[in-house]
Amino acid sequence: SAEHGLGMDALLKEISERLGPVEAEAQPIEQRRVRIAFVGRPNVGKSSLCNRLLDADRLIVSDVPGTTRETTTRDLDYKSKDGAIWRFRLFDTAGLRRRKKIANSLEYFSSLRTEQAIEETDVALLVLDAREGVTKQDKVLAGRIVEAGKALVVVVNKWDVAVEGFRRDPLSGYEDEE
Repeated sequence: SAEHGLGMDALLKEISERLGPVEAEAQPIEQRRVRIAFVGRPNVGKSSLCNRLLDADRLIVSDVPGTTRETTTRDLDYKSKDGAIWRFRLFDTAGLRRRKKIANSLEYFSSLRTEQAIEETDVALLVLDAREGVTKQDKVLAGRIVEAGKALVVVVNKWDVAVEGFRRDPLSGYEDEE
């Protein structure tokens, strides 16, 4: 029981035997960047979110699905209220399609680079489109992230557009968006 500390020695021993010793990072923690990958289906807004965090239009954004074809990296240094610098490396990835829907070699290699970004990252932000909800492909992506042993954060994007649509065409049984 974690609450009471019972069996913790056995648990730590088992983890050590299965995973091996923990290797120290090559860089001091103050210099290491937390790696964050933005993953999701095409056109859910991964590049737009990266641009917003970077406070610059560095990544190409378009309504055309598949605009991002290469995984790009950008460094972000965030200054906290106490003056500390938090160092991040953002990975903007190509949208992942279902394997059956991959139409050409460009999409195939883009998907491989996205898979590689997931492997190299510390945290994967799975970006969903609020208008479409959670799809089967989103569930598959979440599974891949978890299988890779990465931290997973689900980000619901385009909420403003979903609320606007609800106001124009309300769902039966609901008075308003709240």
